[in-house]
Amino acid sequence: MAEGFVRNGWYATAWSEEVTRAPIERWVTGIPMVLYRKEDGAAAVLEGTCPHRGAPLALGRLRGDDIECGYHGIKFDCKGACVAVPQQQRVPTVMRVRAFPFIERGGLIWSWPGDPAKADPALCYEHWLADPALGSAQVTRVVEARHSLLVDNLMDLSHETYLHDDSIGDENVTTVPLETAVFDDHISSKRTMRNIDPPPFFQKVGGLTGKIDRSQTAEFWAPGLCLTLGLGEPQSPGQSPFAYTVIHCLTPETATRTRYYLATAYPREVCKRSGISEADLNKMMVQVIARVLDQDTGMLHATEKHLQNIPPDLVERSIACDTGGLAARKLFAARLKMEHEPAAA
Repeated sequence: MAEGFVRNGWYATAWSEEVTRAPIERWVTGIPMVLYRKEDGAAAVLEGTCPHRGAPLALGRLRGDDIECGYHGIKFDCKGACVAVPQQQRVPTVMRVRAFPFIERGGLIWSWPGDPAKADPALCYEHWLADPALGSAQVTRVVEARHSLLVDNLMDLSHETYLHDDSIGDENVTTVPLETAVFDDHISSKRTMRNIDPPPFFQKVGGLTGKIDRSQTAEFWAPGLCLTLGLGEPQSPGQSPFAYTVIHCLTPETATRTRYYLATAYPREVCKRSGISEADLNKMMVQVIARVLDQDTGMLHATEKHLQNIPPDLVERSIACDTGGLAARKLFAARLKMEHEPAAA
């Protein structure tokens, strides 16, 4: 995947519960941001660097809805305008920070680090977490690896067989070819495994017994959202299909560090079907997710370190199961080119 930042897009920036009256810092596409809540509970998302001497504004304090730099006391309102400079009455108009467009949806705050005129909420494709019919379990990781490595990882799920052999691995994944479809705004890669035994998770949570047809779809929605759509369809009568969605929000913090917000969304009615409470199911899912993420993170950390030290003339080779990942790279590169190349006269 072409390296670089696509800034015209919605990026998960913090879980809603993380944003309080105590300012926090998050980096998005190489830009430090400061997030806090105003006195009415609404969020504010500002550029996180004081323009005076570069101090992190997250180390400052709130004065009402304004944030005061903790270094020299320069104060900014929630729209980024400077409203007070100690020891002088005149406030320079250039002494301001950027206020970023954001939306709060499904327990996440999404920011738009690019052109604010293009910040259309309809371009935020995640909608599962706000659906009251769905429960969810959530985990966050900071991955010391470039954004493109995480997209590659999620668009080729054949690695489950090898990297996650003690957790979610299934040899059937490696025997069924991918069917990849390319759309204007996303990539979809699907494999369907027919007449197989249901994995333990499908048995315990979905209540599936006997043979099933299992489909697994990986999607990439540029620039920072991947989805894993799982479906188990029973061959025996009297059983209901079991479906779930894993939402992978990938936010590049720097060129080699990515914040990974993950949530598994599932129909709440499966709790009644399985007899597992929602709290217990979430706990179970978090344990599985954490184990899988730790395995992914370990491999991605090692790969990033390796890539930074191998000879620059190394030629990368691809294989058959890379069709989805290669299509995602192409889509990302097109978005990058569109954003960074000047428009034709």
